[in-house]
Amino acid sequence: MKLTDVTNEKLVMIDTEFNSKEECIDALCERLAQAGKIKNIDDFKQAVREREDLCSTYCTMEIAIPHGITSTVLSSSLCFLKNKQCFDWDGDGETPVRYLFLIAVSGDNHTGENNEHMAILSKIATLTIEDDFRAALADLKSADEFINLLNGIEKEN
Repeated sequence: MKLTDVTNEKLVMIDTEFNSKEECIDALCERLAQAGKIKNIDDFKQAVREREDLCSTYCTMEIAIPHGITSTVLSSSLCFLKNKQCFDWDGDGETPVRYLFLIAVSGDNHTGENNEHMAILSKIATLTIEDDFRAALADLKSADEFINLLNGIEKEN
C-alpha cells in the first residue's frame, strides 16, 4: 500500500491556526466526512477520542498520529494537517505538536494480513524519523506540495 493510495489534496490542511487537538481532530474529521470517507462523523470522532484516551498519540518532534478504527470508515484514509504554530497536545506542557497525521481505518481492515492501520502507521513512522522529511513538512505551502512530497518518496522506494 502506498500512502498516496489513501490520501488526496482534500484531506490535507496547511497553515491552520488551531490551539488544541480537539480542534484539529474536528477539522480533519470534517474533511473525511466531506470526502465521503466516513459514514458518521460523530462515531468516528468518538473512536479517535477513545483511542487518544487509552494512550496519547503524540510521537515527539512536533508530530502526533491519532487514529480511529471503526466500521463507520468507508475507505481507509490518511489526513495531514500542518499548523502554523505548535500547541500543547496533551495539556502537560511537554507535548508540542505542529504536524498531525490522522488515520481512518475500518474495523474490517485492522487485523491479520489486511492490517491497513499498521501499514499506514508504519510508513508514517518511518518517514517522520527522517530529518529531510520533517524539513520538507516545515516548508510545505499547499496540499499539492504534500501529495507531491509523498509521490516523490514513493517513486524512490
